[in-house]
Amino acid sequence: MSDICSICLENFEENQIIKTLSCNHKLHYRCYISIVFRENLFIKCPICRVTNTNVEKPNVSSKRNIELLCSQGVGKVNCTCRTKKGNECKNKSRLLNYGMCYNHNKDILKKDKYPLMESYMYLILSQRNSWTAKLQLFDIGKKLIIKYNINSLEAIMMRFYEYFSVSDIRIIKEYNDLYEYFDIEKPNESWLNYCKERHKFI
Repeated sequence: MSDICSICLENFEENQIIKTLSCNHKLHYRCYISIVFRENLFIKCPICRVTNTNVEKPNVSSKRNIELLCSQGVGKVNCTCRTKKGNECKNKSRLLNYGMCYNHNKDILKKDKYPLMESYMYLILSQRNSWTAKLQLFDIGKKLIIKYNINSLEAIMMRFYEYFSVSDIRIIKEYNDLYEYFDIEKPNESWLNYCKERHKFI
């Protein structure tokens, strides 16, 4: 078995999270996720082209699994906003909060909702959607959980089915109309463009 990731061509190090595909070939988890963001969890192995069916999460902690899907670790990266005086904010960013701290965006997902959000994100990543659609669905799902105090994956999906029942799903390419339908705020365009261009999620 090679000690080199076939995506980044770098060695596997002891402190790195390694993804073993169902064919037993290995990738850095971050490299695996970079492909998943563009495709879905069932990627074709870059070495043998066998479809991966091992979609196990890398950690038992929901919070940690969400952090691994995000490009910024909670409490590790400074807020992306500026103070009223124009200085850089010294507070740390909050998880799933657009790279912002609690002071700059208080509408955050509560920690007891992390397991639900984790399951929802993995469900979205199992689908073959564009990266823009995945970003929007992550954001919409989070906001639906917050707005309606949702406690199950089924309840989230029922909200989507409600929307699809009154919409022409044959022409949906992006999900902008969902924001209007559920009366939830669209994310800042700069956040969406940042994530779209870099294939990252903050």
